[in-house]
Amino acid sequence: MVEKQNKTWRPCGDYRRHNVQRIPDRYPTRHVQDFTQTLSDIMPCASSLSDYEQGIIMGMHENGYKIAEIATRLNRHRNCVSRFLKNSAEYGTAPRSGRKTKIDNRCERRIRRLAVGDSMSSGEIRAHMALQITSSRIIHKNHFIKHNAMMPKPKLLERHIKVRLEFANKYQYMTDEWHNVVFSDKKNLI
Repeated sequence: MVEKQNKTWRPCGDYRRHNVQRIPDRYPTRHVQDFTQTLSDIMPCASSLSDYEQGIIMGMHENGYKIAEIATRLNRHRNCVSRFLKNSAEYGTAPRSGRKTKIDNRCERRIRRLAVGDSMSSGEIRAHMALQITSSRIIHKNHFIKHNAMMPKPKLLERHIKVRLEFANKYQYMTDEWHNVVFSDKKNLI
């Protein structure tokens, strides 16, 4: 027992003799970051074989090395090496999977330009350019364009309705003066 600063007692154990006699753990639990770093060092993924690696694979294969030995030497997976050896002439030339885009790069640039410069919504851009696709996906793909949802139109209060009815009653018989009146749908003019 050890006395604490507030004059109460705290139980504690002396494990020094136990720690001297204990055999340390040979396989301690590793951190996930260390494990993933080791995996990426062993097998780099999602990268094609370089010309240098392709040459080494061809040379080692011609000298009688097994695919597993070649893969170990290059830190590559066996499947990557065997795919290259099955059809080395067409390696890396296969078309990528996925749907073809319906618009070209020029059209994408024009959509981005309209979204930034003219401050048009994605629906307005679609109507303006007569697109068969939604332009919002192209706009959101660009990290430099900040997307803001449009504010909803404010609801009419009783006083707004009253003022509008008064205006309509006052000018309902006006005929020639309408060309002097400016109508606007701007929210700040309500």
